[in-house]
Order: sequence, then structure tokens, then C-alpha cells
Amino acid sequence: MIVSFFYPDDGIDLERNTRELISQLRAQDASMKVVGGPQKVRAGGTDGLETVLAARQSAKGGNQGQIDTLVTVARPQGLFYLVFVAPEDQFRQAQSVYETIVQSLTFP
Repeated sequence: MIVSFFYPDDGIDLERNTRELISQLRAQDASMKVVGGPQKVRAGGTDGLETVLAARQSAKGGNQGQIDTLVTVARPQGLFYLVFVAPEDQFRQAQSVYETIVQSLTFP
């Protein structure tokens, strides 16, 4: 799981900033593509977006698919985001854990 902030240059806009963040993530991994969303989600009592991404991840000589669930929330200081990463064949089992984490977030 990755937890971080994205600091846009041109003000906070949840949808636009989420697209910008996805573009940056895709620039780092050319195999990454959007496969679901964005869909509205509640995170820490705040409206956010959930976008599902898929990528090919080479590990130990193999070429396994992975699913990345990106959750973004606009905050005064920037775009707060979480990326939940799971191997493609374990995504369904991990999804309930992701949802519990998102629902349990709190912001000051």
C-alpha cells in the first residue's frame, strides 16, 4: 500500500487532479491502464474517487498482472491518495481489506 500526497500546481480539483496523478503513474509504468472508475467513494467522511488500474509486473522472472486500486481525496494541502496493490489473482480477497481501510480513514 502506498500513502502519499500529490501537490498540483494549479489548485485543488478532485477529478482533474486524479487524472493528473494517473497520468504520472502511467508515465512511470507504460503497462498501466485504467480498468474501472473513477467512482465516488467516502473516505474519512469526505467525498473521494476510486479508480482501478491494471499493470503487468515482472517479478522473479515472471510476468504477473497486478491490480492497483487508487483512492483520492481532495484536502486543503493537496490530493491525498492511497494505492492498494494486489496480484491479479488475489484482488477479490484483498478488496474487502481495502474497503475497510478506506472507511476507517480520519482526517484532522
